[in-house]
Amino acid sequence: MLPYTFPMHTLLLEDTLPLAQTVVRYLANEDISCTLRTDWESGYLEAISGNYDVVILDIALPKMDGIEVCRRLRAEGKTMPIIMLTSRSTQDDIVAGLDYGADDYMTKPCDYRELVARIRALGRRSQTHKSTEIIEVGRLQIDVANQVVHFDQKEIHMSKREYELLLYFATHAGYTISKTELLEKVWGIYDSWEDGKVVEVYIWYLRKKIPGIVETRKWHGYILTP
Repeated sequence: MLPYTFPMHTLLLEDTLPLAQTVVRYLANEDISCTLRTDWESGYLEAISGNYDVVILDIALPKMDGIEVCRRLRAEGKTMPIIMLTSRSTQDDIVAGLDYGADDYMTKPCDYRELVARIRALGRRSQTHKSTEIIEVGRLQIDVANQVVHFDQKEIHMSKREYELLLYFATHAGYTISKTELLEKVWGIYDSWEDGKVVEVYIWYLRKKIPGIVETRKWHGYILTP
């Protein structure tokens, strides 16, 4: 059993870029990975396809507000905790957000320390649910509760980062994943092409321990297949 907790991943849907970038940087300093989307459509698609512990939604989005995005996510069966982060503070907005499935509500400007505390509280609940999972992809088996990896029924010992990387691949099996996505979701690194080398190194580590586990898709990224 590995003595650490799988890192928390959040999605922020916020169209005010300076504020959004500040939140992303603050969360990164608190060891909370945060993927940023600035329009409702890309944010909604990311929430549907991603595997996030907490989603942070701005209400005042152009074309479709955050309350409707929240409603659609719940209608799709997405159960991750959702925090509404917005400048609106009327009772009707609060009630509407909570009625459509939001778990918490904060008004801007907010205390970032309080935001982190709320993310962690909701994220613990989300990860507790995830921790009961046994993920199987072909001959690969990951016991998420105990953070133990088996391949061909043989236990594979891994470092913290190797485990995080393999778990991300396993939860997105069959999909091609770019270096940029891996840097964001596993390392919490944004907008740094130079850091792409670290992905190549850790892919090599995984292949050394489990030969052939990850394939390269030239110009596109990597994929784990059964």
